Amino acid sequence: MVADETELSLANLFGVREALLVDTGASANLVAITSLTSPLVGKLRLKPGDEVITVAAGSRSLVAAIVQNKLVPKFVDLALPGFNVDVQKLQGALSSRVRAIALHPRTRTQMYSGRARWEEIAAVVQALDIPVLGNGDIKTPHDAISLHRQTGCAGIMIARGSFGQPWIFDQTRDLLEGRPMRPDPSIEARFAVALDHARMANDYEPDRRGAAIEFRKHLGWDVKGLPGSAELRKKLHAVTSLGEVEGIFEDYLERRDEYAANAAELEPAEPLETAEV
Repeated sequence: MVADETELSLANLFGVREALLVDTGASANLVAITSLTSPLVGKLRLKPGDEVITVAAGSRSLVAAIVQNKLVPKFVDLALPGFNVDVQKLQGALSSRVRAIALHPRTRTQMYSGRARWEEIAAVVQALDIPVLGNGDIKTPHDAISLHRQTGCAGIMIARGSFGQPWIFDQTRDLLEGRPMRPDPSIEARFAVALDHARMANDYEPDRRGAAIEFRKHLGWDVKGLPGSAELRKKLHAVTSLGEVEGIFEDYLERRDEYAANAAELEPAEPLETAEV
């Protein structure tokens, strides 16, 4: 019952019809692949016998999810030293049963450092006649629009860029559909979203103290960019129960000018010079 309520709350939080909780990355792979077989996906729906391209040294759980859905894994060689898909060999791996390609142009060795190479997405878009989904370095709605314009990709995936700002999806949709982008929510609204998320974690996780400690990183993302956020994060990163969060937020709202003033006093009188990289 608690899980059902949490899933409904998550769906409402992100403005989607449904959300599913999973316990492992393997389960997430299974849910992701299975969802692409739904008739709701339309003409891009994966059907039994369709091929899914993956790297030759890919995750076992991903390959298992592909096979479990009666799909056919098709392996592409790795490009050294990054251990990522060799983009030059993608075209040779295509067949009439490949419906789309999702490309995150970051190598396994690169991890989160450096930048995502959007030019690789653009090259694949130019080379192939099937939809290409792009990903990487989408931190704002405007980043998503830039990726779309620079690469011509058919779809955009946003992952870490949504941490602390789940409204990025609605804002991106506004820009893609030619509407004025809705503004960022107020501080009060941001805190309300964060508290909803915290309550869901608290209800779902039997180890309440462990849940609070694990949730600290989310609270840090939730307050990023606020005046005096360094002081606020310091308090939030010390909580041992999610019940403490509401009091910390209330204190911030009552003393937000003081938080901002304290932060201003810590800033250097002159802007620091930065070297070009």
